[in-house]
Amino acid sequence: MTATVIPLIDGSLYSDPRTRRQALVEQMAADLVRWDAFRNEGDALRSLIFSERYTSFDVVTCLDDARQAAEQTLVAQVMSEP
Repeated sequence: MTATVIPLIDGSLYSDPRTRRQALVEQMAADLVRWDAFRNEGDALRSLIFSERYTSFDVVTCLDDARQAAEQTLVAQVMSEP
């Protein structure tokens, strides 16, 4: 008889999908800024899918929001410079 390791769920079983989506968009935006891949939709799509951090469904559904958040991050950085 062998022991089977069952991973535990980290977090609430009843999490709000909007909260999960917002966190996912913020994480994608941070990756796009780091990779400088948010300026072009094709580059952003390829970068997120080939990073293997996100599912294809998540990339397709959140791509536009992630690119917009990345643009806003860049604008905020430029505006905060002296």
